[in-house]
Amino acid sequence: MRLGVDNQTGGAALRLCRGYNGRQCGPRLGRGSYHPNLTPINSIVLER
Repeated sequence: MRLGVDNQTGGAALRLCRGYNGRQCGPRLGRGSYHPNLTPINSIVLER
């Protein structure tokens, strides 16, 4: 497990996706710190 820190501003967030090219994404993660299991993660989508 790794520590993930999202310090984006202006309401930006991210989603961790199991599929390539931003497919099969999990919930929107806003500002904060997380301890996600990155083993099944294939891509990350940044959102505003």
